[in-house]
Amino acid sequence: MVFAQFVDLIYGLLACVSIALGGSMGWAIAVVSLVVRLVLFPLTLRMAYRGLEMRVALRRLEPELKRVRARYKRD
Repeated sequence: MVFAQFVDLIYGLLACVSIALGGSMGWAIAVVSLVVRLVLFPLTLRMAYRGLEMRVALRRLEPELKRVRARYKRD
């Protein structure tokens, strides 16, 4: 039920954009996908920054992890 409402909402949005662009559904899809990417861009940057922070943290911990692995090699 909710999925059908979501599809109707997206189709309505595409129809409105299509009418505004002269009736081309292809251009409407391109414009809507571009807008969605622009809206999600800050989230993408935040995720990339967090990933970079995690890699730096793991690099800092790597010597200690090697010591622990060497100490408990047989376990």
